[in-house]
Amino acid sequence: MNALHLLNRTREHPAFSQCLRTAPGNTLLLLADAVYELQDANSPLWRLAGTRLLALEPDILARGVAPANAVESLSYDDFVLLTTQHRPIVSWY
Repeated sequence: MNALHLLNRTREHPAFSQCLRTAPGNTLLLLADAVYELQDANSPLWRLAGTRLLALEPDILARGVAPANAVESLSYDDFVLLTTQHRPIVSWY
């Protein structure tokens, strides 16, 4: 079982780079303002080898984000299910 990383910050916040150093090979779910990173085709997110990259669909819609690359979006129900499938869960706020 791999780790689930929850990230709600953009690259301007130290939590973003800290998360990216530990997330490779795990699952990374973008929440809140972190979904803005999906608009940038040059974001460091796209260079995370072996990382399953997801985003919370209500946050994408609320911010009017059109992802530059394909990313799997999740509903709140999917988010809850995801938390039951991963250990540990690491929050980056």
